[in-house]
Amino acid sequence: MKKSKTAVVSVLSVVFLVSTASATHVPQNQWAYEDYRSTIGTVYSPLFGTDVNAEVGSSWNEPRGSADSAHGPHTGVDQSVAYGRPVGPMQTPARILRNEDLRSAGGLTQTIRYYNSTYNKLYYSMYMHLSAFVMAENSTPTLSDYTAYSGNSGGVPAHLHFELLDSLSADVGWVTYSSRVGANPLQHVTLGGQSSSTIQKFAVYKNFNVDGRNRTIYFDAWDSNSYVDPLTDVRLYYRTPGGSWTSTACYTVNGSTYRYAVTFPSTGTYEYFIAGRRKSTERWVLYPVSVYDTGELSTGPDLSKGTYGYKTVTF
Repeated sequence: MKKSKTAVVSVLSVVFLVSTASATHVPQNQWAYEDYRSTIGTVYSPLFGTDVNAEVGSSWNEPRGSADSAHGPHTGVDQSVAYGRPVGPMQTPARILRNEDLRSAGGLTQTIRYYNSTYNKLYYSMYMHLSAFVMAENSTPTLSDYTAYSGNSGGVPAHLHFELLDSLSADVGWVTYSSRVGANPLQHVTLGGQSSSTIQKFAVYKNFNVDGRNRTIYFDAWDSNSYVDPLTDVRLYYRTPGGSWTSTACYTVNGSTYRYAVTFPSTGTYEYFIAGRRKSTERWVLYPVSVYDTGELSTGPDLSKGTYGYKTVTF
């Protein structure tokens, strides 16, 4: 079955003198989430028709699990589509790498591999909780092909969980959390006809703006269920290049817009990252995301690791 996909302009913007960088190489044995690499490029929604604007039930990097559990943040985006809705590739050229049953870990799961010739780059998408596979492994679907149908396998209500992956260990499909490096879908999934309000729910942190005169960063931080459960604690960690990290006190939500304003102590160049959580019993999640592992407990990031991604701003 065939259906076309159309384009829409990305709504993510970061202004003033802001750039991104990584602190260190991502270790292979940790849960890793890539937030600043650009070699994937733009991709389409994996859904078709009006389903591209289905409600986002859970955002990428949304807090999951208790503060001192070994459960990391949400690794993908959940969209509340009905049982049996079509799913397809997010870009071309594409090849279906694996169709497998992960049972309680994700149900019927399909992994598709892509190639960006501009950067000589392989990357992947992964769809979980499917009801059926339409195309077999090693098939080469086009953008209009249906490769699977959404479902409720794995013991969950019907929805589509999708992930965009910067890399996949050994190119062998889903094995463990440590085998996959996720890409922030908010930065890449900008094609396919979904609305700006849908795209904005794809990730927890978004809409960064810098006021140079007031040395302030304004940013929105919420999960997909923000109207009832926003991030209630937010900390900024900053340093001058090569210096030691300093933590601000927790900032609380500002009204109904879930917007936080952080002011730096003086003019100059700073490196910074942000940590947030919805409640004291949850783990902290970070932006930008370079490495996430079992050290991010109720006490906050372990700064001795030195493995955090960060942004750079000059006032």
